[in-house]
Amino acid sequence: MTYTEFYDQLKAGKLNNVYFFYGEEAYVKADALAKLRAAILEKGSEAMNETVFEGGAAQDVMEAADQLPLFSDRRLTVVYDFPPLLPRKARDEESETAKIIDWLPRAPETGVVVFYLRSEGDGRKKLYKKLNEVCGVEFALLTEVEAARWAVRRAKGLGCAMDGSTAEQLVFMVGRQLMGLDGELQKLCAYAMDRGRITGEDLEKAVTPSGECTVFQMIDAAAAGKPLEARRLTRHLVDRGEPRLGVAAMVTRQIRILTHASMLREDALQKALDMSPYAARRAKRQAERLDPKKLRRAYEAAVDIDFQVKNGKLREEIALDETLSLLDTLVKK
Repeated sequence: MTYTEFYDQLKAGKLNNVYFFYGEEAYVKADALAKLRAAILEKGSEAMNETVFEGGAAQDVMEAADQLPLFSDRRLTVVYDFPPLLPRKARDEESETAKIIDWLPRAPETGVVVFYLRSEGDGRKKLYKKLNEVCGVEFALLTEVEAARWAVRRAKGLGCAMDGSTAEQLVFMVGRQLMGLDGELQKLCAYAMDRGRITGEDLEKAVTPSGECTVFQMIDAAAAGKPLEARRLTRHLVDRGEPRLGVAAMVTRQIRILTHASMLREDALQKALDMSPYAARRAKRQAERLDPKKLRRAYEAAVDIDFQVKNGKLREEIALDETLSLLDTLVKK
């Protein structure tokens, strides 16, 4: 089910015995667990009726879940990052998986168990598929448009006004993760508290841009004939902890977006790539400064570089240098 459906069921008082929380949207996922906890645990009995595991073993999880609640109707058992759900091979994985799958139909009515993935799980694994089928709740990222609407509402809750266009710019700069957006909004509201309104200028001065936004700035610099500035921004990303291959992938993705932008109208680009109006406008303006044929050749070359890396023919340091060198080829002569 979607997290919207989960919230609807929770509001209606309908609870499953077991839930599987997964997906990229960490902010809403944490909020869902908090609301579930508040719905289950009686005030004053929380410590007696909640067990939390970091990883954990199947037998321990089942024994905790099977305990009867004290001074409450239900117990809560939270299992963070259960090893058989993660990409790496877990210890005794087949046995641990079989135990949980066998136990699921017997999960007691007096408890709620939440298998909670903070990191990315492995959807190919048997337990992942089974939990998703029986009790999965997906916390997918909002679209850029939805995230911008959320940002407007959140800013209002923090005591600041922000129009839709500024919210779209914020999402473009920060990304769709609500946790990151919330942090930036709290900072922006403190910055603009005397005016009570967040502006685009505030964003440029106070917001820490995401890697994707920085890559956009890199291409802007290259198109403006400022290769040293583009390289400086690259070093900034790497120094900030972005993997070199990750930076190369972001550059490749942006070149792909610009290749589409050179061929499509703004509205068609927005629909085709599920972009916000703000991001589509920015990409379209950037693409208009570049040669469509050079963009296409650069994108094909970037895909080839990625193929060579995945086949072990190119080291990541060289791959990043070669991908960045493609930016120099985009400048119109």
